[in-house]
Amino acid sequence: MLSTATRILSVRRPRLAASVLASLALLATGASAEQQTITIDGKVLTLVHLGNPNAELQLAALGVTAGTAASMKLVLDDSIVGVPHEVTPTYTYLQYDMAIVDVVLTAGQWEAHFAPPPGKESTNFVLVNDDSDYIGFQYDGWNGTALGVDTDTILSQGSTPAYGTFNLHFTNSPPLPATTDALVQDLKKYKYESQVRFFGVGGSITIDFLAAPAGDDAAFARSGQLKAAKKLGGKVLAGLGKLTIAGPDADPLGAEKEALLQDASDAFAIKFVAAINKALKKGGTAPLGESDTQAATDYLMEGLQT
Repeated sequence: MLSTATRILSVRRPRLAASVLASLALLATGASAEQQTITIDGKVLTLVHLGNPNAELQLAALGVTAGTAASMKLVLDDSIVGVPHEVTPTYTYLQYDMAIVDVVLTAGQWEAHFAPPPGKESTNFVLVNDDSDYIGFQYDGWNGTALGVDTDTILSQGSTPAYGTFNLHFTNSPPLPATTDALVQDLKKYKYESQVRFFGVGGSITIDFLAAPAGDDAAFARSGQLKAAKKLGGKVLAGLGKLTIAGPDADPLGAEKEALLQDASDAFAIKFVAAINKALKKGGTAPLGESDTQAATDYLMEGLQT
């Protein structure tokens, strides 16, 4: 008479064999043929710490700063059928639920990959619209949302379990004939906005795919611009410190302060442009060009005075 264990094993073997045969049949018919992979290269645009105050330092230790070359690998299930949603008579989008099979962002030694936590698997969808007019704004759109984690949970830490959100955002304005409302398409054709943001409780990173990552010569221009910013900071803070120690009676009308700030701004702008020209003479480019001089100056001056 067969033992209980033997009877269970005899039942499981046919089931296991059937399962294996079914899997082999799927492989033979190319079950993965419905998965389509998209790869695209860009650069890190911004880094922001939130609940993790050391996020930027930890990312820098992994070779990730603004301007670092980055890439995305996106795997989609092309068998998913889009459901139309009409927002206005001139704006309808297709929603593809559970369409993202995998997504990986890579920069330096850091990566964020698709890993939805238990109970949140349904936060996985893509919204696509083609040749839409929404309140006068004419555009194509491809937007995706999924959940995952990143290296050492630098940005995804803080939640239990740790996870962050991928926000994929691609648009064309005006619309282009080359795009459609299909799930799988060439995301490189989206030229108006082309970004992916990964964010969690710890912080966020935004990767831009419109411009190529800066090369060695561009980094040389950045070096000169950062040196100029360092001198600007030293001059402004030292000057404001002296005026503060002297007291309000030393500069009642604020003329000395105004002259200090103007002189520091002018000196920074000259050095900023000089760094660009030096890089260009060596055959390189600059992440921030001459047209960005005033914006960079205003940003630094406002921060220093604050």
